Amino acid sequence: MQVKLTNSQLLESLHQSGCLLLQLMKGKIIDCNNTFTQLLQVNKEELLYTQLKDWIIDVPGALHKVPFPVFNENDENWHGEIAFNSPGGTVKWIQMHLTHHPDGLCIAVGFDITAQKNREKYLFQFHQFLEFANDGILISEAESGKCVDVNIMLCKMLGYTKEEILQLNVRDIEVGYPLHTKEQRKKHVEAIKRQQNFPKILIGIHKRKDGSTYPAEVTIHHEAYEGKGYFISIVRDTTSRIQTENKLQDTILELEEAQKFGNLGNWKYFFVNQKIEWSKQIFRSFGMPDEQSPPASVEDYLQLIHPDDRNTILETISKVQESQKPVNFEIRQWQVNTGTYRWFYARMKPLLDEVGDIIGLSGVNFDIHDRKTHEEQINAMLEQELHLNAQLAAREDELVKTNEQLSENIDQLNQRNEELDNLVYSISHDLRAPIASVLGLIKLAKDSDQWEDIGEYLEKQEYCIFKLDNYIKDILDYARNMRIEVKPEEIPIKQLILDTYAQYEFLKNTSKIQLVINISQTIPFHSDLFRLSIICNNLISNAIKYARTEKNRPYIKIQIDVEAQYSYFTFEDNGMGINERHLSKVFDMFYKADSHFQGAGIGLYIVKETVKKLKGNVQLHSESGKGTTITICVPNLYKGASSHRK
Repeated sequence: MQVKLTNSQLLESLHQSGCLLLQLMKGKIIDCNNTFTQLLQVNKEELLYTQLKDWIIDVPGALHKVPFPVFNENDENWHGEIAFNSPGGTVKWIQMHLTHHPDGLCIAVGFDITAQKNREKYLFQFHQFLEFANDGILISEAESGKCVDVNIMLCKMLGYTKEEILQLNVRDIEVGYPLHTKEQRKKHVEAIKRQQNFPKILIGIHKRKDGSTYPAEVTIHHEAYEGKGYFISIVRDTTSRIQTENKLQDTILELEEAQKFGNLGNWKYFFVNQKIEWSKQIFRSFGMPDEQSPPASVEDYLQLIHPDDRNTILETISKVQESQKPVNFEIRQWQVNTGTYRWFYARMKPLLDEVGDIIGLSGVNFDIHDRKTHEEQINAMLEQELHLNAQLAAREDELVKTNEQLSENIDQLNQRNEELDNLVYSISHDLRAPIASVLGLIKLAKDSDQWEDIGEYLEKQEYCIFKLDNYIKDILDYARNMRIEVKPEEIPIKQLILDTYAQYEFLKNTSKIQLVINISQTIPFHSDLFRLSIICNNLISNAIKYARTEKNRPYIKIQIDVEAQYSYFTFEDNGMGINERHLSKVFDMFYKADSHFQGAGIGLYIVKETVKKLKGNVQLHSESGKGTTITICVPNLYKGASSHRK
């Protein structure tokens, strides 16, 4: 207890000079004075009986790294620098001396060297910056101009070694700025001091070791160190920059000349001040004199745009802002000097800052008025050409239709000639044959004195004359169908069927045949009565002629369906029917499927031609021995049928 009290008295005696640590051999803190606790910003109770190594850190980038001693049986005294970690997060440096005592305790006396270590660190970092900077750096005395330090880059720029530069004065290097007299130097120093917070930038000429010079930009900052003033000068060789600026200026002049020659220009619009910057040529594109001010805002600019194109510009601005992609468009700009509009092709794109944020818009306008004028002229010529081509195409269509009609007429004429040839042949045969038969029968009657024979001869004459009459009637129907135009009228369908059927009541088969008529009709049916009579007459007469009376209940069924657009006539019988090999030819002129029956073979041909004249169609289905079904479809020419179609 007596030892500890003596140590406490020692601690208090060293309160103003440093700190004292009583430390066991295992490194545990036994006691310390207030100076040390204040330095680390901790309470004494937090330090006592803690391991000293827990407070020591190895600072990254430290200038001096001294290993802390390891306490063992062969303890030795130690002197060095130690970095302590303060609970506040700061690093405290202490110059410490450790002394071991026989009783096993260790007394440490130290001093705070944190400020010194921070200066050393700053100087080290400054020298690192000095040596590896891309610009030349020179440190000189402010009053005298003597060079006191320099980096490698400035040595290369001037062609000196570091030792040679340190023997020079600033005025030996800077030959373009007047610093030769004390008065000049004094004014120079005072001017830089007044700009303490803002480094002064000078444009001068530096002289190399070989006597050559180069343009230099010098940024000078004044610093005071240990009561003495120093200039820290950052030197840049501006030779390349000046050459680049000169080339850029030449390029700008060439660009302005090219824009003037090509009548195009560029512009920029900034969101921050909502102002537009124009190139000279785009300003001239408005036809304004040079002394007139260009439109400064979007609103002013729109007043010089054709009213029909103003929305185009506003929509393009919104589109570029949203998509951040360039957009091309065409507009008409007002010409102040001529009072007319000219066409311009424009390209607008976003104006971005260094981080890629849009800060405005930029664009190029190119005069395309002459091109648009030529395009309009070409379009007018193309439209005229298209009009002429359309007229030519119409004429060609008319010619094609005329040729088709001519070809159709030729085909019809050829068909008529062929039919006429067949008709002449048929007339010469089918007319002469009955007449020859009648003449022969008359001669036989004259020579006979038997009344029974004469009566038979008269019946046969009657048959021949009846056959001749039917033939002449068919020829007349055919001729009238080809010659007379269609005359629509309302058709009494049922009466037409009954009247037609009544014409054949005298035939021997008629009384044995059952006639069935079904009519489905809700609207009037209009067509050509004459031609429908021809159709019904031929089809009903054929059904009677070829009926199989030996069958039980022979019939003729007629179904009529009247619709708004078409009417359908179906004639069905259970007569002899037609052999399949004849079906494709029965509608040909003078074709006879069965030569045993009377007839010229012209009936179905007349039906086909008559239906064709009515713009209808005919369908045939027949089986030999079972019967025949023929369906006629003809248009309903009733004018009120369109309302029924709706």
